Amino acid sequence: MDICIQKNEKTEVAYDKIIFACNEIWTSKLADYGMTWLNYRLMTVVDHILIKALRIRTLEENGNNNLVAEGQDTEFVGIINYSIIALILFYHANEFETKTNELKICQKYYDEITAEVRRLLLIKNHDYGEAWRVMETTSFTDIIIARVQRMKSIIKNNFDVNSENVDAQLMDIVNYGVFALIKLCQK
Repeated sequence: MDICIQKNEKTEVAYDKIIFACNEIWTSKLADYGMTWLNYRLMTVVDHILIKALRIRTLEENGNNNLVAEGQDTEFVGIINYSIIALILFYHANEFETKTNELKICQKYYDEITAEVRRLLLIKNHDYGEAWRVMETTSFTDIIIARVQRMKSIIKNNFDVNSENVDAQLMDIVNYGVFALIKLCQK
């Protein structure tokens, strides 16, 4: 990936750079494939996130000795974009069949969700004092896997939760993906 993050760059600036790069990939895949992901149920998208996180864990444990060209950075971008897809499905799945120009609407939702996730990042970053900066990238991978397991349980239990629902898990996953990419892309 071609994202250049400076060592002590402000988190919100780095977030914007990473989301811009993720959005470029999102847009190109929408142009290539359309909105075929609308055929997925939420659990399927959650499983895509899990597959990518498990691949990252394998790369981390095997010293990035991969046979497939894509590395950790590409997989974290995939996690971010699949999380946004899941959020679009969670909030708006029933709206697409009745709308015209669905690609533009989909991009609007992508932008709204990433703006909300950015707002959440800034709030949590303030309260936690940018604790993510001292964390290992491997910890982000493990946290994402744990969040996916939580979501699978929530979905299987018909969204009957006493705490954070699937959307909160997904927003946190986007931010952990961003934090991992900041660390992986620092120059």
